[in-house]
Amino acid sequence: MRLHLLDWDGDSRPDALFLHGGGLTAHTWDVVCDELRDRVRPLALDLRGHGDSEWSPDGHYPLGAHVADLESAMADLALKDFVLVGMSLGGLVALAYAGRHPRTFAALILVESGPEMRRSERLRDFMAADAEADSFDEFVDRAAAFNPLRDREHLRRSLRYALRRTPPGVSRAGAARAPACSRRSSAAGRRSAARTDSPRARVRASGRRRAPGGSRGRPSDREARACRGDHRGLLGPLASSRCWSLPKWPPRYAVARQGWEAIVFSDRVEQNDLPKQHPEYLDLLRRVLAIQADCEIGGPHIYVDHWTLRAPTVDDQWRVARIAAEEIDHCRKMLRLLGLIGSDRSDILTRPRSKREVEAFKEDMPTWADFAAFGMLIDKVGEYQLDEMISSSYQPIEDYLPQILREEKGHISYGQQQLEKLVRSGDEGRTQSQAAIDKWYVVGLDMFGQSNSARTERYIEWGLKRRTNEEARRQYIAEVDPQIELTAVGGLRGATPPSARFNLATALVDSHLVAGHGDRPAIRYEGRTLTYAELARLVDRAGNALRALDVDVEQRVAIVLPDSPEFVATFLGAIKIGAVPVTLSTLLTERDYAYMLDDSRASVLVVHESVLGRVRQACAGRRHLRHVVVASSGGAAPRPPGSLSFAELISAASDELSPEPTAADDMSFWQYSSGTTGEPKAVVHLQASCATPADLHGRHVVAMRPDDRVLSVAKLFFSYGLNNSLVVPFRHGACAILYPGRPEPREIFETIARERPTVFYGVPTSYAALLAVPEREVPFDLSSLRLCISAGEALPGPLFERWKARFGLEILDGIGSTELGYIAISNFPGRARPGTSGEVIPGYEARVTSEGDRPVAPGEVGDLQVRGPSTAAFYWQKRAQTKRTFRGEWVFTGDRYSASADGYYTHHGRSDDLLKVGGIWVSPLEIETALLEHDAVLECAVVGREDADALTKPAAYVVLKNGAAGPALATELRGFVKDRLAPYKYPRWIEFVAELPRTSTGKLQRYKLRAVGGQRRPPAPGGDA
Repeated sequence: MRLHLLDWDGDSRPDALFLHGGGLTAHTWDVVCDELRDRVRPLALDLRGHGDSEWSPDGHYPLGAHVADLESAMADLALKDFVLVGMSLGGLVALAYAGRHPRTFAALILVESGPEMRRSERLRDFMAADAEADSFDEFVDRAAAFNPLRDREHLRRSLRYALRRTPPGVSRAGAARAPACSRRSSAAGRRSAARTDSPRARVRASGRRRAPGGSRGRPSDREARACRGDHRGLLGPLASSRCWSLPKWPPRYAVARQGWEAIVFSDRVEQNDLPKQHPEYLDLLRRVLAIQADCEIGGPHIYVDHWTLRAPTVDDQWRVARIAAEEIDHCRKMLRLLGLIGSDRSDILTRPRSKREVEAFKEDMPTWADFAAFGMLIDKVGEYQLDEMISSSYQPIEDYLPQILREEKGHISYGQQQLEKLVRSGDEGRTQSQAAIDKWYVVGLDMFGQSNSARTERYIEWGLKRRTNEEARRQYIAEVDPQIELTAVGGLRGATPPSARFNLATALVDSHLVAGHGDRPAIRYEGRTLTYAELARLVDRAGNALRALDVDVEQRVAIVLPDSPEFVATFLGAIKIGAVPVTLSTLLTERDYAYMLDDSRASVLVVHESVLGRVRQACAGRRHLRHVVVASSGGAAPRPPGSLSFAELISAASDELSPEPTAADDMSFWQYSSGTTGEPKAVVHLQASCATPADLHGRHVVAMRPDDRVLSVAKLFFSYGLNNSLVVPFRHGACAILYPGRPEPREIFETIARERPTVFYGVPTSYAALLAVPEREVPFDLSSLRLCISAGEALPGPLFERWKARFGLEILDGIGSTELGYIAISNFPGRARPGTSGEVIPGYEARVTSEGDRPVAPGEVGDLQVRGPSTAAFYWQKRAQTKRTFRGEWVFTGDRYSASADGYYTHHGRSDDLLKVGGIWVSPLEIETALLEHDAVLECAVVGREDADALTKPAAYVVLKNGAAGPALATELRGFVKDRLAPYKYPRWIEFVAELPRTSTGKLQRYKLRAVGGQRRPPAPGGDA
């Protein structure tokens, strides 16, 4: 370890000691320290084997060695009341140091310091600690500092169990125990036995057999060693013991037990998504480095689980690509280890592996093989992570090598294709491209002996020191194949550069075949399973069938189908040939279909036979419509004259299709907005932006995995449903359970019990309907579910509480829109706050504004605006509405929101839903929430209605779940609301209705209720004002 940066200017700035992470992150503090000199006096230490450390990079350094180095440095520096900042590996070193010296610093800041530490590392460092424990409780406390289970009693039982199961005469590390003469004296043993919490006292109370050589009244060797805190050798096998089934390790629990003034960053954005020089990262550090006991952002314990980044720009992504060079080194190490580079593959499974090779293979990495063989970039296999591929316990490397090899076959194939492209471009093009690639992807011959400073010089000096960012970025884009640029830059996160090539269909389906995952289930439908390979063939047949109908690039294909493989195949087949699918609800009227067919200028309509009655007349006289294709549920159903059979077209088409080379900014698909305020608008989505919901909500909120099975109540023609059942699961290689019928509550429960989904997507109305089913009528088996998601409209807090009380599951409510592409603000697992829409998902930004787009203070209500990479481009043929909604990079959602100081957003209705009662603004949602707390109310809606004096007052429309509708219940409900809200907020009118008017996608249409109320204008009951 060596002092890397030092600033001894004598002033009042506090000292801050920075410990870097491993790999390329060893050099991020250079910029950070320069930026923060105005706030702190920065010092940075290079850990051994990193940067300019005098220690050789060769060899394996356990955490204890790094801590010993830090202790030696601290003894020389003699710092007092300093801020200790550790990132990744440095954070683990800082935490371990803090465990030994808890009172030597003023504040502890841990940045991304949890998942990187293996259990064996934690326990090894704990066993190496020299601090003594005076009692078993203190022994447990010290163990908790390094093994922070949520349940301390579980930890106590685990430690006691580990002591009990130790064979006589053998330590936990497997070495012979010290002879009996080395034990403590009997007096010491008696003093220890007097402690009620000592291991000996508890062991004797349980009647455990004593070890040979122990006598009554004298503690055994292992008991005495545990009493005096000499726990080295006692806990070794716990690293692989089943009783330590620890998830990824959040260090905040250890911090809380020590009572430190601490801040824990747990960055939910992937490790290399944005470098630590990012302005918002630096701003946050400036804030927390000035921490005081009474500071504004919290008390002694301040935990920031994640912070929101602005939508990455192309320049941001260029920086990401530069930082990601370390990933390439990881991949090349693994490929060489597998024998895929520079050696004969025949010995892959037979050559003996050294312990160091096995350790390198078990190294925690953010993703497996982001970049492929032969130095060529490949499409990211986002769901395939090393920690999912192997278990936490050691096993023969041969057990998982075949799985890796299958994965690499796809990578190699892709790399070979790219090399062939270069060959076809001629010698000159190949030389230029290869020269650019070589500048980035040269790897040293020794895969273990390279120091970080050498790697840094090799990988980033070209872009960072010899050119400006913009110059290097331009050359990079010019020299590298646009498709490769897409996977390197746009594939990491956010908006894709305009020059990149991208096709959503190949990204969602074909990519899994390239990766060797064609046998994974993609769709479950009416008892049948379609694998990704089978789905790919069906998509190709659908694309070829559309081409046979002369569908050209950017021509629209209208789809009126229930959730089914036919929908998926038509949708993705159209996209694959560069056409634009337009998804239409199966619940619309003839007038709606006629309007949308004319507005979209669809040349082909694919419709299900069950909807023909409403669609047939709408098709007549449509100027642009050339073909009507009818899909049936089975059998040869009669078709209208001149129409075509979907099944016949598919069977006649080829199952091999080359994708259209669409650009990232080409149109991908259209969806019509829900029309809550009138005439629907066609929302135009672009190719590359359509995949980002899966990368943002699908990764950060749902954490979608290949073994997930998803079930969505919302249908595919709805933006929410399309992402739920198609984009998000297919992007991550998961399986979608398609439910074609209307979401009847009993059938939904039966489907969950039969199909065993792990993720359930609903809307508030569907959750209310499910709760209305008596438990005695339907067997409720929701044991397969790990997450319940809600969107479409705000989820009332009482509904959240009732669902959780009945089923033990949180509902993660969120807010999105067709214009945003999907959910941008959401509650997160484990920290959902009922009655709110949650927090901004990383990758998006949100703001609450007043008139003139001026931000409002926390807690104040204003208009919600969001920006992010999934945003649509515009409304088709609606320029005025486009200008009102799409304000530069920001989308005006039309929703009224407030944001709390800690970043939770609360819905207050639509912008045109607010009521001014007695000169005071009133949110209908607040009144509705109060009404829903009444046992008789199933759902309700509140709108404004003018009284006899033309003054606006609240009127409530109520759907009952039990109880008799009538004046008595109406009076009871008005009093019920009065008791809970301010007097002027209660509903003056209450009308009982069988159902509320909703769009085909389930959104409430308040304007229809306002229209009904305007026609009636009855006097308010009782003369209430």
